[in-house]
Amino acid sequence: MEDAVTHRWVASATSAADAARSFARGNVRRRRGVFVGLWLLTGVLMWTSLDDGLDPVARVLWALAYAGVLIACALAIGALVGRHLTRRRFGARLAPGTELTSRFTPSTVELRGPLARYELSYDGLVHVERVDGWVHIRQLGSPVSLVWPGELFPDSELERMQAAIAARSS
Repeated sequence: MEDAVTHRWVASATSAADAARSFARGNVRRRRGVFVGLWLLTGVLMWTSLDDGLDPVARVLWALAYAGVLIACALAIGALVGRHLTRRRFGARLAPGTELTSRFTPSTVELRGPLARYELSYDGLVHVERVDGWVHIRQLGSPVSLVWPGELFPDSELERMQAAIAARSS
């Protein structure tokens, strides 16, 4: 990998906030079905607790309304806490002046930061996506996405990674 082209990126003062925003958007996009399922399940549980004297349609509507309020409050609290923790985590990793690099071979990508080095084989990736200028990479067997600056991933390399994933999953 010594002869591979190295792509460099240096963090700015807003990099951590941008990465945290991209990470949150990528996670919400992946979990919309979970939110709807949670809302319906909570609605069913609320329905069982409502007065039997109500008309069935009114009972269902009130149950869904109560469930919506409960889920909205829980998600708002979770989103605020999650956003704070995510910003802190990215702030520690992407302090201004931090340099990150990437190098590509036909079957791997090497990602390097000041504290860690990752060599990822395309065979071990299950998802690669660009979200708001940041690249989200998910590895086989891991629910966590790695978030790296999009500048480290030229379009041709990103397409090659996605093609390798698509070929393996078909």
